[in-house]
Amino acid sequence: MYEINLTTEQKIVLNLAAMSIADDPATLVLSETELNGVNWVKVVDETIAQTIPLATYDVATPYKKYVPETEWSRWKNVAMGVLQSDFEIASAQAELVEILQKKGFPYAIIKGTSAAAYYPDPERRALGDVDFLIDPDRQAEVENALITAGYKKEGVPHISHVIFKKPNAHLEMHFQVAGIPSGELGAKVKEFLRPAVFSTVERTREFCTFNAPNDLYHGLIILLHMQHHNLNDGLGLRHLCDWAAYVARTQNEPFWQERLLPFLKEIGLYKYAAVVTKISATYLKVPCPDWATDEDEELCAELLSDMFIGGNFGRKDNERARSGALIAQKGEKKRGPIATLAYSLHKSILLRYPIVKKVWILYPFVYAWKVLRNLFLMLIGKRVSIGKMKPQAKKRQAIYDKLRVFDIDGKEN
Repeated sequence: MYEINLTTEQKIVLNLAAMSIADDPATLVLSETELNGVNWVKVVDETIAQTIPLATYDVATPYKKYVPETEWSRWKNVAMGVLQSDFEIASAQAELVEILQKKGFPYAIIKGTSAAAYYPDPERRALGDVDFLIDPDRQAEVENALITAGYKKEGVPHISHVIFKKPNAHLEMHFQVAGIPSGELGAKVKEFLRPAVFSTVERTREFCTFNAPNDLYHGLIILLHMQHHNLNDGLGLRHLCDWAAYVARTQNEPFWQERLLPFLKEIGLYKYAAVVTKISATYLKVPCPDWATDEDEELCAELLSDMFIGGNFGRKDNERARSGALIAQKGEKKRGPIATLAYSLHKSILLRYPIVKKVWILYPFVYAWKVLRNLFLMLIGKRVSIGKMKPQAKKRQAIYDKLRVFDIDGKEN
C-alpha cells in the first residue's frame, strides 16, 4: 500500500471525519498510543479550515480527556457558532420552500441539506448557503416571486446561477448545475440532468421538508461540483465527506451500474469518481465498491494531500486558490501561464459583462481596465502575483492531468 506522508494531526482529523459519517463511530475510536503527541491546536485549526468543526466536535467526546481545556472550549464555541449559522440557513430554506411550493414551481435543493441527508446524523453537516435548482423555462417567474417576497438580486451574472439576498438569507438560484463542461459534453450532461428538478425525493431537515434530487442525479451533481472546485479554488474534506456518505448509503443501488457509471465513462468523469471513492474508502473508512478498488493509491494520496494543502474552497492558501486561473481546463488549448491567465480573464469578462457580446467596441476597454486593475492590486499586495501562483498551478495541473477529467479520448476502464 502506498504510504501518504500525513501529520499526526491530519490523521486525527481524518479519523474524526470518518467517525462523523459512520453508523457506529465507536468502532473507529483510536487507541491511547495513537493519540500520543497530538497538537490539538492544529487539529482544531484544521477542522475549521476544512469546514468540519461541528461534525468533528460532535463525535470527539472519546478524546475529550486528551484535549487541553482551552482547546476543547474553543472547539465547542466554533461548533456552536456553526450550529447557530445552520439554524439561520435552515430557516431561510424553509421560507424559500414555502414560496416555491405555494407557486407550484418545480425545484430541488442541491448540496447543503440534500448532501446532509446521507449522513447518519444530518445535523453534523455544516451548511453554507441555500442552493436550489429550478426549471430554467420558469426562471423569470421564480425571480419575480423572490423579489415580491423581499429578496434582492445581487452580484454579477454567472453562467449557472443568480444570487438573491435579504437579511440573514443568501440564496443561489441555479438554472443549471455548476461544473458542466462546454461543448458537446456539456450538452450531454445538461440533457442527462434535465429531469432532475422533476424527479425529486422528499427530505426533512429540522422543521423543513423539502425536495432533493433523487440518488442518481444527486451523485452526478455532487461530482460536478467537486471537480469544479478541484480545478479552481480548491476542494476540502467537507465535500469529500459528502461523497463518502453518499457512496456508503447508495453503492448497492442498481442505478450505479445501470445508469450512473456508464454515463460517467461517457463524459470522462469515471476516473475522478473512482479516485474520490477510493480516497473515501481508504481514509474515511466507508466500504469500497468493486469498480473503485483498483484505483491508483499514489494518485489518491496526491489528491488528498492537495485537499489538506488548500482547505475548503482554498481558504488555507490564497496563492494556491488563485492559481486555478493558470490551470487549463479540459478541451482548452494548451497555453503558457500568462496566456492561460489572459484567456481566463477573457472568459470572466464575457461572463460578468455580457453587454460586450452585443457591443463589441466595449470589449477592449473593459479588458484593458481589468488588466490594469489586476496589475495594480498585485503591486499593492492585494492580489497574488503571477510569479507566486505559477509553482502552485504547476503542481496542481500535474495532479489534475492524471485525473483526466472530461477526457473521453483515452477510454477509461
